[in-house]
Amino acid sequence: MDSGNIYAIPAIISTFLYVYLVFLLLKIDSKSTLNRISVLFFAILGFWSFSEWMLRWSDKYDTALLWASMIMLCILILPPVLIHLSLIFPWSKKDVTPAIYGLYGFSVLLLGIHINSRLFVSDVNRYFAGYGTVLGPYGIFAYLYLAAFSLLVLLILMVRYANTESKIAMHQIKIVIIGFSITYIFVFFTGLMPYLCGNPDTYPWTTPSFLVMGSVLAYAIWKYHIFLPEPEKEHGEESKNNASGLSVLPRDKAMLRFYGLVHSGNKGMCITARMPDTIMEEMDLKSVPIIALKDIKDKIDINTEYGRSMIPFIISDILRNKGVVIMIDGFDKVLSPNDFKDLLSDLKSLELKDSMIILSIER
Repeated sequence: MDSGNIYAIPAIISTFLYVYLVFLLLKIDSKSTLNRISVLFFAILGFWSFSEWMLRWSDKYDTALLWASMIMLCILILPPVLIHLSLIFPWSKKDVTPAIYGLYGFSVLLLGIHINSRLFVSDVNRYFAGYGTVLGPYGIFAYLYLAAFSLLVLLILMVRYANTESKIAMHQIKIVIIGFSITYIFVFFTGLMPYLCGNPDTYPWTTPSFLVMGSVLAYAIWKYHIFLPEPEKEHGEESKNNASGLSVLPRDKAMLRFYGLVHSGNKGMCITARMPDTIMEEMDLKSVPIIALKDIKDKIDINTEYGRSMIPFIISDILRNKGVVIMIDGFDKVLSPNDFKDLLSDLKSLELKDSMIILSIER
């Protein structure tokens, strides 16, 4: 195995990692705006990794020049995608401002210039790590374009982290900041700085850092569920024969889904068997009514058929408004399995219109 093949190994692994992340997000929800922009981001990083793989393996000059140009395509299109993603992550009550589409247009203009000239990539040279890019007269501009907007993305995420009062959002944003910072540091100091210092014949730690960020994001998807289905989609066994908008989810996923829907602009209400302060600590829900089960039990006995029927009655009054998200939390801890099934049947009978009920369970 020659040196070019050896230095292609991180790019090979990174390519397959981002292909996996793309299919994972499409499987979770292909209609979610956040997931779509994230898929675009992952696809660009995957194509960048694949292009570097091909560049390192190239034996012919023309082929190497082609793949060096493909890497530049990724560099030019990434800034608006990164900004777009940072503005809607982990939630957004409205779409991004029109300025972001102007930035997309600017990147498309740069892509057109790049395709029809050698202003950004003028040549390739063979060195110890295989073929490498020789920048054109405006190539350093493309690198600085990506570096500047990547730094802006970090600042946006840090501001969002500092301003959120939700522990869930803090975990989600923090893990993305960590992964992105690692990538930014390595790409900046091993990719951009050598060109600025007049020493381009160094191996850029681009795809190794992509590997780190991809691994961090894969962990965050598993641990913190940072990419969730949008509200109108039904999931799980209960949804197969039920179009009412009732979801039964493990508590961590239920909390995350409720949190995301409320912070996306939906009206919310929570009925909990726990102390309301516990819910308040877990999520930033100052504007969301939280009804404690102990307050209801002072008036009705939920362990009786009549008492259980009062829960859907209370909820049905809220459901007069469209687009309401109601989370019922902790009832499986205070009801017997049979009583819990009866409550579930009562909830299924409700006419939810465009609303949703999320039933969180622990057992």
